[in-house]
Amino acid sequence: MKEQYTDKAKQVLKYAKKISGKLGHSYTGTEHILLGLIRQKESLAGSVLEGFHVDEDKVLDYIDQLIAPVELTTLEQEDGYTPRAEKILMDARAEADRFHVKKIGTEHLLIAILKDYECIAAKLLKTLNISARDVYMEVLNSMGEEGKTYRDCLLYTSDAADDKA
Repeated sequence: MKEQYTDKAKQVLKYAKKISGKLGHSYTGTEHILLGLIRQKESLAGSVLEGFHVDEDKVLDYIDQLIAPVELTTLEQEDGYTPRAEKILMDARAEADRFHVKKIGTEHLLIAILKDYECIAAKLLKTLNISARDVYMEVLNSMGEEGKTYRDCLLYTSDAADDKA
């Protein structure tokens, strides 16, 4: 069954695949999804990331410095999502369900990334000294009424990640 995404979330995933190709990667990972979210400035997630000064060029620099060379990161099936990216997409579906909405939005993709502190995208944000908890709270604030219900649901996983650092 094909997931139902908002138009902006569909655009993010298109950007992610396009960016992956431009970088010469044979896969689409969470780092590419993060770059897609950054590029989609007209979305809730893109606006929040912009407010935290998450810069596409800095993320690209870190990807270049920190991610294994292309020949070490190929998948058997080219042009597919990495297993972690697939997990993020499934988690985004769960987040949309949790907020009682039918379509997965950019905010759900970002929340899924923030909650999976082991994914490359979350590690890149941490490297940029961006607090997952602060971003999460801003996403909830930006969601308005829908987000107010979940303000007490703090990112314990992010706290654990901060404690490990």
